[in-house]
Amino acid sequence: MSKTLQELLHMVDRRTRVWLAVCGDALENAESICSTYSNEGYTCMNQDAVRNSFFQKTIEYTQGRNWLEIGPGAHALLTQMALRKPTLHSLVAVEANEQSALEARKCVKHDSRCRIITGYSTTYAGEKCVDVVLSEIIGVIASSEGVIGVMNDLRMRRYATQSTAMIPARAATFIAPVQLGSIDICRGGNVYASERILLLRGMRVDSANLANDVGMLEDLHFDMLIADRLTHHSTLQIVKSGQCHGFGMFVGISSPMPCRRYTRSKIATVEKWHANDMWTTSDASDHHYSRNWRNPVALLSTPLAVCVGDVLNLICIVDHATTSAPVYSICYSLNGNPMGQLTLTHTDMYPTFQLLQAEMKYDRSYSNMTIPVKQQP
Repeated sequence: MSKTLQELLHMVDRRTRVWLAVCGDALENAESICSTYSNEGYTCMNQDAVRNSFFQKTIEYTQGRNWLEIGPGAHALLTQMALRKPTLHSLVAVEANEQSALEARKCVKHDSRCRIITGYSTTYAGEKCVDVVLSEIIGVIASSEGVIGVMNDLRMRRYATQSTAMIPARAATFIAPVQLGSIDICRGGNVYASERILLLRGMRVDSANLANDVGMLEDLHFDMLIADRLTHHSTLQIVKSGQCHGFGMFVGISSPMPCRRYTRSKIATVEKWHANDMWTTSDASDHHYSRNWRNPVALLSTPLAVCVGDVLNLICIVDHATTSAPVYSICYSLNGNPMGQLTLTHTDMYPTFQLLQAEMKYDRSYSNMTIPVKQQP
């Protein structure tokens, strides 16, 4: 177990549950995510009032007769929002998970305008040039659940055209060097940990960030084709001396509307990104943040000491962005000196987690503990 992970786990209080990734047992791509059914996951999305308010207001504002939805889920929450519009003529929802599709049909069975189809969007063959494409397949990193490939496919096969309204219209993943404290780690009540990544709910970027701003890992515009390789450069100035445990990330989604959710973001890059659009992020610095997404922290093997005035340069690369298993690379240098590179794959972000036994957590014996390994049948 790395020095950074040991240090962070020592900060966990007795009320917080620790989940460790099982080596050799993970979801390998977006299709494997679709194949799993989690009522708990759908319930969590339903209870995210801020996320749902974003979609509700965007759907109410968007005009169109023929709608196509990708991934309605078992509860078909966004589907039902759209069906409240009297101007909607037809809605086709494509759901990859057979059990979820079955449950979704029960939710909308009384509305003849809606049809739930079981299958992947890439095999869908229906009416082209729809007025609106509705989806929420944004992952812990925005593109990690295959949204780029899905949207590109719809555009290349002419289901989405220049006149098609996309909900959301844009998604991004922001990144910052973070020093985590006990409050940051324990705020969500559960910590999901592996050698390369920590998954947290409710991370406050304003308190954890060591820099004056945040960088950009990816910025996705769904009104155009998106490349298979994405690169973003960010230069950040360190404003707090400390130990950088890794790079914390949070996602944002936006749609063009003639109003803003509230006055401004606390973070300059986010403020510039969303402009006058309707938007929400998973950054808990915003008191009205979306709670559905976990915040990933790409961990350094050893904490990096930084001082006020240092300049941190980040080069963030997304390879195979249009596939169902993108690869993320974060190259970082301090004051012009290359310091290293972190790489995250789909299996790093979506492993199977095992709850750590209480007695092991309480005696703080992390230094002698190994990550559990999947048992072979």
